[in-house]
Amino acid sequence: METLARVPMIVCPRPFTLDGRTQRHMRPGMTIAEMMVEFELNPDTLPARVFIDDCLIEKAYWHCVKPKANHLVSVRVIPEGGQQGKDVLRIVAMVGVIALAIAAPYIAGALGSTLLSTGIGASLLTASVGIVGSLAVGALIPPPTPNIPKLGGLNAEKSPSLSITGTRNELNLYGVVPRIFGRMRYYPPYGAEPYTEVIGNDQYVRLVFNLGYGPLLLSDFKIGETSLDQFTDWEIETRAGYDTDEPLTLYSQDIHEDAMSLPLDRNIGWQTRTSQPDVDELSVDITFPNGLYRITDTGDAIPVIAYIRIDYRLVGSGEEGWMQAGALGFFEGSEFSIPTNPRTFDAFQFSSWTHGNTKMVRRGLRWKPPQGKGQYEIRIRRTPEDSSYLINLLWDQFNALPTPQQPVFMNGAFYRYSIEQLELLEQIQWQTKQAQEQAEALAQTPNTRVIDEGFWTCLRSIKYQEPIRLQGMCKVALRIKATNQLNGVIDTFNCIAHSILPSWNGFEWVPVPTSNPAAVYRSLFQSSATAMQLADSRLNLLQIQDWSEANSESGRECNMAIDYDTTVFEVAKLVAATGRATVNNLDGKYTVVRDIPQTDPVQLFTPRNSWGFKGAKVFVDIPHALKVGFVNEEKNWTKDELIVYADGYNADGSDGKLAASVFDSLDLVGVTSPELAYKDGRYNLAQAILRPETYELNADFENLRCTRGDLVGVTHDVTLWGLGAGRILAVDVDGSGNAEGVTLDRPFVMSADVRYAIRYRREDGRQIEQEVEAVAGEQYSITFTGLIPAADAPLVGDLFGYGEIDQVYSRLIVKSISHRSHLEATLTLLDEAPAIHTSDTEPIPPFDPRITIPIPLRQPLPPIVDEIISDERALIRDPDGSYRSRILIRLHFVSGLTPPSRVEVRYKRRDSTESWSQTASTVEGDADEIELTPVHDLYFYDIMLRAVSRYNVPSAWGTINNYQVISRALPPPDVSTLTLQDNQLSWSYPNPPADLLGFVVRVQIGDRASWSDAIPLHDGFESKSHFQIPEDSGERTYLVKAIDTSHIESTNAASLYVDWGNRVVANVVETIDYQALGWPGDIVGGAIVLNNLEANAGTPWWTTDANPFWTNNSAAFWGTASEEMTYTFFYTPPEHLLAGALYIETTVE
Repeated sequence: METLARVPMIVCPRPFTLDGRTQRHMRPGMTIAEMMVEFELNPDTLPARVFIDDCLIEKAYWHCVKPKANHLVSVRVIPEGGQQGKDVLRIVAMVGVIALAIAAPYIAGALGSTLLSTGIGASLLTASVGIVGSLAVGALIPPPTPNIPKLGGLNAEKSPSLSITGTRNELNLYGVVPRIFGRMRYYPPYGAEPYTEVIGNDQYVRLVFNLGYGPLLLSDFKIGETSLDQFTDWEIETRAGYDTDEPLTLYSQDIHEDAMSLPLDRNIGWQTRTSQPDVDELSVDITFPNGLYRITDTGDAIPVIAYIRIDYRLVGSGEEGWMQAGALGFFEGSEFSIPTNPRTFDAFQFSSWTHGNTKMVRRGLRWKPPQGKGQYEIRIRRTPEDSSYLINLLWDQFNALPTPQQPVFMNGAFYRYSIEQLELLEQIQWQTKQAQEQAEALAQTPNTRVIDEGFWTCLRSIKYQEPIRLQGMCKVALRIKATNQLNGVIDTFNCIAHSILPSWNGFEWVPVPTSNPAAVYRSLFQSSATAMQLADSRLNLLQIQDWSEANSESGRECNMAIDYDTTVFEVAKLVAATGRATVNNLDGKYTVVRDIPQTDPVQLFTPRNSWGFKGAKVFVDIPHALKVGFVNEEKNWTKDELIVYADGYNADGSDGKLAASVFDSLDLVGVTSPELAYKDGRYNLAQAILRPETYELNADFENLRCTRGDLVGVTHDVTLWGLGAGRILAVDVDGSGNAEGVTLDRPFVMSADVRYAIRYRREDGRQIEQEVEAVAGEQYSITFTGLIPAADAPLVGDLFGYGEIDQVYSRLIVKSISHRSHLEATLTLLDEAPAIHTSDTEPIPPFDPRITIPIPLRQPLPPIVDEIISDERALIRDPDGSYRSRILIRLHFVSGLTPPSRVEVRYKRRDSTESWSQTASTVEGDADEIELTPVHDLYFYDIMLRAVSRYNVPSAWGTINNYQVISRALPPPDVSTLTLQDNQLSWSYPNPPADLLGFVVRVQIGDRASWSDAIPLHDGFESKSHFQIPEDSGERTYLVKAIDTSHIESTNAASLYVDWGNRVVANVVETIDYQALGWPGDIVGGAIVLNNLEANAGTPWWTTDANPFWTNNSAAFWGTASEEMTYTFFYTPPEHLLAGALYIETTVE
């Protein structure tokens, strides 16, 4: 035990290994710097961190701090680099802890857009918050909820993944290009503007949709809730999104459609509009919305013919630039069908009716200008000479055809014209007949009403270019006939899209339709949707593969559509959260941190290798149930809500449970399975209950052993995890090197009836826990209950923690690591809480803080009160000169294993209704005096006091009742030890009270120490402890008392008898007989009787005849017979006697 009387010191000269570690026992009284010199270290230049036990000693104090005996001094060299930190970086690279900031790549978009924008995004108690808010800040794996307010995306609220308002197709020019992960029903945006085309009297709609980055597997096409199979006359084309996809044919051009309603009347001239720039073709639609007919007097509808002329020119080409695009002829009511002639009437078609058409009539014309690509003006008017105009056109065409040289045989006869000419002649004949019949009808029925209101309803600008030019897009083109089923615009087209991604099958990554979060996570960093694709070397594929297999086993999926403005990092967090993970960048490689059960801690932290420990607790309002919102794939991917109840609650209070009345909401993104939504709801409930606190500690390079998500052990006195920690001073081994026990640098406090263990960390990082023999009291040397093999034996200087069995340390998860200079870091930790992983199948247990209150330290003994003082000794003089009363309690503590750290005192006036006053004079445990102030003089007080241990465990209250504040009500202490030397009277007064005013000096004639009738020797008081007295003669007794500021004199006077000797009679200069002078002066309480002074009569000796002769045994036998009499006279000595001392002696007979 010789070493325990000295200062043990361990020096570790290498930061990353224990090689070269040296231990010595130094002499107490040496400074830390002097001890370093003994180790041949220069304290002025050594980069090191020095601890005395758990206390970090700053370098500025190394030359003055002198460690006490038996307190371990640890010196640990800090790695430093030169040349602007290059060596430091080299060291960091060597140990593999380069902390690269997540400079998240961002996904590029099409149509001039980007999918994701380029931006990235210590107190113990805090206010009560909701469960979702607490999880967003304190959870290891926050729920997959997008950070919309932070991102500020303009269209985030319309995302089908985030809101039910996003279930419509919209044109999203220069907006976000979608990215579908997993399997979703999706309402894609238009890839270009929809347009219509008229075929005969039927209208068709052509649409193209962009489902974003592919490849995607598409199925189950619908418009609204109706399957596309329920519609008639439609065609569809899909492109998965491979780079080798063929162009679309149903919507192969970029068509801009301008809807209008320009009237076309015979009395109105040209209607003119301008196309889009750089068009290759033009198209127009003419509509008669109310039909085309005449109504006779009899109510019959008869045919009407209308002709429309269409011209065009290049913008800026002048009047001479107008060219005729063609003519549209409308005839409704004929029994004869006129065939289409594309050479004359481009896209011109007649239909036949027996009567005039009372329904809407539509025609369209599409042509390619020979001038080529450009911007054109188009003008349209209705020709006033409808019938003759068409007949003239037919004759022009007839004359332009060549006449055959030989007759043509047709229908059993020979004709001199060609078949084409014959057809034209037939049309001319028919048109002429119709014109004649129409004229005759008008003449016979002049009152007919014509319904022929026509409009120019559409202008299309057609460009020969792909509407979606970004490579790798998944596209759908649809051509469908406009019917009453469509009910207007098609804006609810939707389908199921499933992402095709490289997925891990246990052997290799194979592209398949998948929803595995690991596959989605990898593609997020490597697909074409990301502007900065990462190589495989930038991903930790081994960890991602393990994660993928775990997702497959647990059935976890990620199904979401990212069609709002965000960042890669934010999306990665959402994707990872669907697989119970979070984003991590380790050694420059992207990976994930998973919340999974773990076995052995990778590091052990105690106050010896960490500092600055603090914790924060968020008081979460745990709801009775969570309303989990998610997109439910079982309900056609619509928004749904699932109620996840906390243990002990249900909907109606049946089965012995309580009816839930407090709810909180949790919206999940990427979760589409009700089963997974329930599991995630329970998981997040468990996180809020079992991980309510976060802890922080600082560590030097020892933090390098752990990364985010690792399990670590912590033994710490602040949180009462374990019973203590320290370092090993010596190891007891047997002949084979097996460890039998160890000597510690701090006492191991034990109780004989409790099982204890010690956990130590070896040089190689392994942690070993071993039970020890329990011996009551403080033990520096402990014995293991079994031998530890030499290969696992502890070494001198090893870090250790100790405590009760299974309570030696707390198991925590590393939530984050914030690196600083000199390889230091701040670690944020969470409770391991393994019950979180079974929360969806088992009840969630209550939170266990794993606190161990040491049995010997559970309650200290109350303090022992030695003395209570409230008299003048307790007075305090305030700056203004006044005195303030207080109560001083002098006490001591019972020695033992539990030294208190402070004493708490409270007091109040006796029998009052006022609350207890908690004194601010709490003191450290080794103090022996406590003051109570303010208090009032002569009041009675009740006082309570108790000791409090360093763990804030209080003792029982001790009480002091009915204590009266004395203060200035008591007289000051008596004066003692009067002495006389050279006519100077002196006395001692070693402990003057605070309110001492001074002293009073008197004298008595003779040897009599009576104070009341003694003669004062001065006026007022004397402030000094000595007094000069004149020479006297005869016997004198000098008396001195102390007096305080309340003019209360001390109880007993100090006295000194002095015999000055007889005075010389010859010196008598004058004798006066006042009786002979008739007693001049003042007489009080008496009178002159027969030339004598007599006192007035007092109480008779026997006062009343009816009273007993002797009334009280304790009373004087002879009562007062006369009053007190005072005679005062004045004497003025002659002037010639004033130069010397004058003594006056009185004689009373």
